[in-house]
Amino acid sequence: MFGNYLKVALSDLARNWLYAAISIAGLAVSFAGGILVTQFIRNEFNYDRWIPGYSQVYKVTTLLEQPGQPDGPTDIIQSYVAKDLRERSPDVVVASARLMQSFPTLHLNPDPGDGGIVDQTFAWADPTIFEVLPFEAHEGNLATALTEPDTVVMTRDAARMYFGREDVIGETLSEGLGAERHPLRVTAILENLPSNTSFVAQIFASAKTAWGALSRMDAGNPMYTGIST
Repeated sequence: MFGNYLKVALSDLARNWLYAAISIAGLAVSFAGGILVTQFIRNEFNYDRWIPGYSQVYKVTTLLEQPGQPDGPTDIIQSYVAKDLRERSPDVVVASARLMQSFPTLHLNPDPGDGGIVDQTFAWADPTIFEVLPFEAHEGNLATALTEPDTVVMTRDAARMYFGREDVIGETLSEGLGAERHPLRVTAILENLPSNTSFVAQIFASAKTAWGALSRMDAGNPMYTGIST
């Protein structure tokens, strides 16, 4: 019986092949469009949910008040808040870390005439950043990667951009302009972050670096910086 139905269907398709082709193509396009829309919505609703334990990770924000403008939240807060939270609520705050985006000029070539690259994905971070944000390591130990000054952790994409390869642990970048350069040693490589993330950083530099922004803030009066807890 099924064979008879198939023969009839094929016969109808052969007699009306143009109409059948248009109908089948339209159905295929509709299914493809539906699948793409579904995947887009799924991606949008899963922003940063790829982070292990994401439901226990919080970003501290503050309310920015400006004359003549409506109040709005901002993630730029005082540098000392991370330590203050740990001390005030040790039973609640398991780990805290600061994350401060910066835009340094990075160099691979030691030649002082090398103009370098103004990196838009660079951030200063406390050594505990990978306790708060347990990203996946491609190579190296993230628990100790930023415990020493003048060290950086970068994604595989960032490693390929600067060095042309991924096995770059122990290699050095330098930061600065002209002849004034500061070395930064690569201690670990991260897996690339997925597209559905709010994180811009692909290079994380140790906050223990003496000439770094977070160290200078810790040495002086409390100032404003980004923080994740």
